[in-house]
Amino acid sequence: TVLLAVCLVLSIGTMGAFADESVVTSPDELIAAVNNARDGDAIILGADIVFDPTAVQDSNSESVEPMAVVRSDITLDLNNRTIRWDTNKTKSSFPYVPAFMSIDGAELTITGEGVVDAEADNNTSYCFNVINDGQLVIENGTYYGAMTVAQVQSGRLKIHGGTFDL
Repeated sequence: TVLLAVCLVLSIGTMGAFADESVVTSPDELIAAVNNARDGDAIILGADIVFDPTAVQDSNSESVEPMAVVRSDITLDLNNRTIRWDTNKTKSSFPYVPAFMSIDGAELTITGEGVVDAEADNNTSYCFNVINDGQLVIENGTYYGAMTVAQVQSGRLKIHGGTFDL
């Protein structure tokens, strides 16, 4: 029993040792951090992030096109910063729906009292798109949707606090 207890304590400590914190200051750094994240990682905004909505991967698609896809259980700490679109590039109509992130079968927890603003002029835009039984947990912050803040196609959305506006 003692050996089992020691092994359990060591395994929990080892899991925490593999978790990583990344401070990001640009859209490319945020995308790379999300793409390379492992379960338990935290991504912290070190500056405001301004995405180019015309830089989606499949600009001819009529579907939701995310800038980044969350595939690991991670935390995004807004750190009192802002994620938004470059509004100089939202003037024309898009044949797709841009989104900052899709949560694909993983859990994304958002904290840090920042702002996530999906306003895109006359375009529909989402902050987050939850797919394949993913889960989005919003702890706090301010969110502006340009149709909705979070579209849940398959999964769950848990809101513990925050301010929301369309």
